[in-house]
Amino acid sequence: MTGSFSSGFRKGLARTWPLLLVFLAALGLRLIYLVQSTANPLFGVPVVDAASYEQWAERILHGRWFYDHVMIYTPVYPAFLALLKFMFGSGAWACKLTQSLMGACTALLISVITWRTWGRRAGLIAGLLAGTAWMGVIFDAESYSETFAIFFMCLSLFLAGSRKRGAITVLAAGLALGLSSGARVNLLLLVPAFLVWGFFRDIAFSRMKALRSAFLLCLGMVIILAPIAWRNYRMSGSFVLRVQGTWNFYSAMNPDFGGYYPPAGAKFNKYMLEPIQHGMKNDMEFERYWGDRARALISERPLDVARVFARRILIFLNAREWSQEFDVYAYRAYSSVLSLPFWPGFWLVAPLGIVGLFVLKKRRTYDGSLLAGCLILAVASVIFFKSSGRFRLPVSVIMAAFAGGLCARLWCYVEHRQWRRAGLIAVASAIPALFILPDWPGIAGNQSARHELFVGEHLWKAGRSDDALAMLEQATRKYSWDPDSPYLAAIICRSKGDPDAAMRYLDTALSREPVYPEAIILQGRILLQQGRPGEARDLAERATAMHPGSSDGWLLKADVCRSLKDTDGEEDAFSKAYRSGAWAGPLIAHALALEDEGAFDRALGWYEIVAGDGAFVAFNRARCCMLAGNLLARTFGPGGREKACAWWKRVPVEFGNEPFFAMQAAFLLGTISRDEYRREVKALNSRTADEFMEYNIGLRALLDNDAETAARQFRQVIGESAISTNSPASLPQKWARSELLKMN
Repeated sequence: MTGSFSSGFRKGLARTWPLLLVFLAALGLRLIYLVQSTANPLFGVPVVDAASYEQWAERILHGRWFYDHVMIYTPVYPAFLALLKFMFGSGAWACKLTQSLMGACTALLISVITWRTWGRRAGLIAGLLAGTAWMGVIFDAESYSETFAIFFMCLSLFLAGSRKRGAITVLAAGLALGLSSGARVNLLLLVPAFLVWGFFRDIAFSRMKALRSAFLLCLGMVIILAPIAWRNYRMSGSFVLRVQGTWNFYSAMNPDFGGYYPPAGAKFNKYMLEPIQHGMKNDMEFERYWGDRARALISERPLDVARVFARRILIFLNAREWSQEFDVYAYRAYSSVLSLPFWPGFWLVAPLGIVGLFVLKKRRTYDGSLLAGCLILAVASVIFFKSSGRFRLPVSVIMAAFAGGLCARLWCYVEHRQWRRAGLIAVASAIPALFILPDWPGIAGNQSARHELFVGEHLWKAGRSDDALAMLEQATRKYSWDPDSPYLAAIICRSKGDPDAAMRYLDTALSREPVYPEAIILQGRILLQQGRPGEARDLAERATAMHPGSSDGWLLKADVCRSLKDTDGEEDAFSKAYRSGAWAGPLIAHALALEDEGAFDRALGWYEIVAGDGAFVAFNRARCCMLAGNLLARTFGPGGREKACAWWKRVPVEFGNEPFFAMQAAFLLGTISRDEYRREVKALNSRTADEFMEYNIGLRALLDNDAETAARQFRQVIGESAISTNSPASLPQKWARSELLKMN
């Protein structure tokens, strides 16, 4: 009995130690990289897509589960990030460690899949290739969806190929495939491979089993994806998972782009303005616009499209990583271990994987057929849409399985001294290497990620403006096409009180990208500040024509009109700014300015607009309720005071979670006493709250016809020099001074 147990234990250990080796090698390399990459100034700083994912996760974490328009991503990966933040806090390490663990598990899964397909040795090699590939190590440490999508893709392959393919296993495979394609929508193209493969596998048992398996696989995916498609349908009228799919196809096929993709920033935003300039107003109209443009390209320039498609194949096959989001080579350089040149990458996996795809078909198993189908469809999903390095990662992982199988076959030939067969495999592998290793499409000269720009932006946000400016100057010199670095440098120069330097940087930015409304608006702001409203008006007109939906452009035009005493133009510009999505601050400031001018009805109109718009945060809406009530109480006599109470009553009902305003409203309405009000304000420990409290006590006395108490309180708000000609610094001081002037 003991001998049987010992024998079973040894057999189990012999099967599991290679898998443990794969897992530990993958995890160990990731942990080393994490520790060493803390030297990267962008450690824990999400950029481009990662920043969008993180922001969405924060909204989910704070209870905003439902998004209000169709996004360019699905909520699957942001929800995963939100879960991590809920469980472990918002620090960077939680995501990095969790995803590193998922990356190591991915290596383990591809090792097991390859093992049961082509043998133990093949599985070990495939797992090590996938687990130590340097691109995977880097992306596992960043808040991008690739790690999540690839892990669940491999889990779905593992479950679908299970020897005990029961109903629960197939359903779980569908759920995993739904999570994978939910995080990276192009992986939906893998579904036909799963369905066709599963049907031919199960039809050998019975037609009913084949149909049941197909249904369960689709059911698992529907559970994940249907709520997203339904939510998007409710908002847009179309069952879609995300937007910008037609744009990605158009940019892939556009001969003018040379097979690449416009860099993030002004170069990309220029194209996003096109449908707006053509009168399109929502995401689905944008989708149709780019779909029509893509079809027109294929119809009008078929040969050019064919040539750019061939170029995209070369870009896809290139050994170099086309880094569009962040500079993966810069990130790699911060780790002395990962910087070593021998770590696997596409340069190694692709030639071996391509040859393995053809050589191993003679020993094609069910798993091998599924892998082959998924590999072909995954390649198509990248070439027809995006070819940057991170989109190629799922392909690399599947190719690792074929590369492992080929290496195991080659090892076997060498062991048995079958030199001719071994030589044929070596020669065959050299053929795709001729396309992969040389830089035929010139990827090295077309990298669009700018490490220095992101470092400069991070330093600026951290308050190190001089260091940020030096880094942005370096980026401006290094990337002669880059308009974003000089634009950010201009913002910093203006904040430092150097408008001339800011204008020089803006000139550089606009010479590199003329369609840059943000840079034009900043120029207009500087000119207006310098007392040149005529020139600022021309720039405002230019910016709003370029981007009719830019609230900043309309706000600039409003300020120009104010400077030129054009009241109607100012009001029209503010109305268009509001319709373009301006935030509440400028609108409230405009209403306060209207108060100062005596245009009380127009001011009330703006307060009502902001208070009634659910798109604004509760703080600003509650603030407008209080401002409207205050204005009515001060300027419209007894009738106005009754209307003021109606505004104040809205605050505790609609905005009870805003204590700063709720307690003011409660006191002015008489629902809490002066002593209770003082205690609540004291608990806030806020000088602003104290100042508003003293004014509100005076206003309450005024409403109760106690002029003596009111005057005493108003004098306390602004000091002994109550009727000073100096302009009061705060709203309570200004209001108190106004009331005292009326009393005198």
